[in-house]
Amino acid sequence: SDRVHAGVMSRDPYYARIGDLLGPGPGRLLEIGCGPGRYVALLANLGWDVVGADPHRFPSWDIISRFSAVTWDEGVYAEDLPYPDSSFDAVACLGALLYFKDPKVAFSEIFRVLKPGGRILVRSVNRTNLFRSIRGRDIDPATVSTYSEQELADFVKSAGFDVSLTFS
Repeated sequence: SDRVHAGVMSRDPYYARIGDLLGPGPGRLLEIGCGPGRYVALLANLGWDVVGADPHRFPSWDIISRFSAVTWDEGVYAEDLPYPDSSFDAVACLGALLYFKDPKVAFSEIFRVLKPGGRILVRSVNRTNLFRSIRGRDIDPATVSTYSEQELADFVKSAGFDVSLTFS
């Protein structure tokens, strides 16, 4: 099975990598731009106390809540996080960065709510992806900003974070 069970990483290499990079909980983790919540569910099953935040509410949140003790915050934008300073051990942004209206302000907010020594995991569509190279446009027309792997690493560093690993 490719499902994630408490304390067991997924067999899918991509999902297993998320678990490997953040490690198992316990700890409080914020996923910004969580969308339907698939990563919220995965991280909760790894033992994290997860808060899934997104501007929009999704029907899948109710389903996930039946199986995982997670918190959902609707109406939350990365540029204005409604959480106290240093309130999370880790922050995950696993696909929402391309929709941020002001990534610089958003990462300032992430820095603010992350505890000193906390971890951040960022995943985004690579600006140099094959679809964009062939078609000359982004896969999602709602895309605001994209980065190459090096541009993303440089951006994250400029926001005050240490970058320990990048991969495509």
